Amino acid sequence: MSIRENPTAFLNPDALKLAMTVIDLDLPPAEEAQHQQPYVMAVGESYDLYSADRLRVGHYVVRSWSVDDRFGAFVTMDNVVSNSSIHLTSSQLVFLEKHRRMRPNRAGRRNDNAPGTAFKLSEAAHAKAVRYMGYVQACLQASEAAQRPLRRGLIEAAVRNHAILTGDSNAPGYNTIKLKIEQYCNGSFDLLTAVAPKTSSGNRSDRFSDRIEELLADAVEKAWRLKTGDWRNVKSLFIAELKKPQNASLNAVTYDEKGRLVRPSNRTIQRRFGAIDKFQRTLWRHGSAYAKKHFDIYIRQALPDHPLDIVDVDFTPIHVTVIDDERPIIYGRPHLIAFRDRKTGSILGYAVSFMGATFEAFLEALKMAIMPKDMSEYPGLEWKQYGTFLRLGVDNDMALINDHVRWTLSQLGIQLVEYRPGHPWEKGAVERLFRILNQDVVHNLPGATMSNVVERQKFEEVNEDVPQITLGELNAFLTNYICGDYHVSSHSGLGMLRTLDGVPNKLWAEGIKKAKDRRPFDPDVLVRASGNVTEVTIHHGNIRWDNLIYTHPDLLVVQADARNKTAVSGVNTTTYKAWRDPSDLGEIYILDHHNDRVVTVPVQPIDAWYAKGLRLYQHQKITEYNRELGRDSRDFEGALDAFSSRLIEINRTRNSKGTRQALARFHAKASKKYIRSRIVEIDHNTPSGSVHMDLAASASTSAPAAPQVPVQPPSVQRSSKPHTSPRSSPKATPNKPPTESNDGKRYDLDLSHDDDDITKLFNDKDEAK
Repeated sequence: MSIRENPTAFLNPDALKLAMTVIDLDLPPAEEAQHQQPYVMAVGESYDLYSADRLRVGHYVVRSWSVDDRFGAFVTMDNVVSNSSIHLTSSQLVFLEKHRRMRPNRAGRRNDNAPGTAFKLSEAAHAKAVRYMGYVQACLQASEAAQRPLRRGLIEAAVRNHAILTGDSNAPGYNTIKLKIEQYCNGSFDLLTAVAPKTSSGNRSDRFSDRIEELLADAVEKAWRLKTGDWRNVKSLFIAELKKPQNASLNAVTYDEKGRLVRPSNRTIQRRFGAIDKFQRTLWRHGSAYAKKHFDIYIRQALPDHPLDIVDVDFTPIHVTVIDDERPIIYGRPHLIAFRDRKTGSILGYAVSFMGATFEAFLEALKMAIMPKDMSEYPGLEWKQYGTFLRLGVDNDMALINDHVRWTLSQLGIQLVEYRPGHPWEKGAVERLFRILNQDVVHNLPGATMSNVVERQKFEEVNEDVPQITLGELNAFLTNYICGDYHVSSHSGLGMLRTLDGVPNKLWAEGIKKAKDRRPFDPDVLVRASGNVTEVTIHHGNIRWDNLIYTHPDLLVVQADARNKTAVSGVNTTTYKAWRDPSDLGEIYILDHHNDRVVTVPVQPIDAWYAKGLRLYQHQKITEYNRELGRDSRDFEGALDAFSSRLIEINRTRNSKGTRQALARFHAKASKKYIRSRIVEIDHNTPSGSVHMDLAASASTSAPAAPQVPVQPPSVQRSSKPHTSPRSSPKATPNKPPTESNDGKRYDLDLSHDDDDITKLFNDKDEAK
């Protein structure tokens, strides 16, 4: 933008986005208007139609006009830009007129007749308009009294009579009054503004030549970029440019006979230097960060204008203890982080953490808030709230105001807004959300620890001291509550007034179309921001990271590169940088620095059941548990089998608590899931069809065994989410053909009707062996 242009010109109606179709205008539905006053428009008249939020405007011309018995009038308008047509009735025209959204456009400049033009008249222009209005009305009354059309003689006589009555010694001439009569008759909106004298835009031609204007503008910018630059620096820089050979032709018009700079003058240089708006001068002198900080919008307690303008985030402890879905691991008491849209009250995303308020949980919840949700596991529920927001409001929690959070948000174009310490009411809505979640959801879960000691003692007889809720069940409870209750219920403070109620789903549907446009989002940015990166080596097309094996055929190409070195005497093995998503260990990303490309490497298929959708803290707990038992850290199958002894220990501590049956049923389901999830690999060396295969046979079936084929060591397939129910799949055959010693064995682990001690279950199993 040139420094000679108005820096606020982008706010003028001429700079608004153009409405191309009727959808952009958000018109009301047509209503019957048989009993309304007739409405008429002339064919060929031009009108500007504004959208409801005044952010778009369409320029239309009346093509046809007709009278309708039902709707009063029926007008067809054509968009002069897109050539699209709209059809309006009397009720719609009155609605647009009432809400200042329809304005005449005869001169071609929207600023001259935009909404609010009636307030733009100065006192002098208003006085002249009133004076002209008196003469125009006197002429029209004279024509009506004489029953004759307005002619020159009638107009001059009416002007003389009106001048005598008002004592005007300098009455306007015939041509002036004739023009004002035409403006008055054609001005269907504001008649006073129509006859008011038009303000000239002034001389808009450049005072100097284009080259001088360019040099002066460059000198002004360079002076503002100096730490203490002023108009004298502008003059010095301008003179320095004039001394260059390519500008020698300008000396004749800028210097006088004595070699003094006379054009531009000192006063002109001062005006040009001071004409820079405050934001631009701050941007040049102090940088973009300082300018945005001092000229940005202030966060106010009132609701934002649109969804995703301001989103609040915070951590809170959840008063329940959680165990793993499939393994004998007690995670402990979790923390919940939630993102809440301030305008609609919608929850955009959440994450559960067992290590307190961590950056890892923040990234997981941020990704969920930005990306659409997969609701295939929850039929009948809808979670449509997501998107990239403009500002993220946080309190004084160090987990939310550290450099990692700032850097991550800056890469996404999100501004971090810190609320003042000791002012929790500035984000009171998200605090109230956490209280609702704890009261309505968490405290009703089995094994809830309640919010304090007093509340805990009230429920001591019915709430066990050990957990009953799994991580998957906790996620299911939260998801069902958010989508099935919170988003569809009315909440205070979301209505038109802060004292009125509003429904998050309804408010989101109405306002999301008006939210600021978003740019495409790269999920890898969050993976990179997590900082979960290490140096790895490639062996036989495999990479081992934290006891998980990742493999892909592309790794063979990387390993075969001549620049890849294998450890020998005096030579180290080539290492490659690798990243992974802490919320999903199913794949990693390897940088092949030799060829400048990134390879996505999934976990090996036999571990996909375990790693896909697994979070890093879950994997760390599992490996830690394996080390406690003295097993190999990769013995994931052994961790499941060891659940038996752990259950007995848990049962002894719980005594007669009713939760022992729930845990036993939980183990039975996990055991059956493990057996059903084995991958069957067929020996293709045997001719096809020569061996009968009964894929539906179970490992524990007592029916006569058919000829079996050798299989590889079993592996278990796992769902991508911890709380996902296992899919029904054929039960795998045992690792070796059945013998007489194990024929006919059957283990019934369903304890839904068993009231005895859980220890008896495993004693019976040992006796069967």
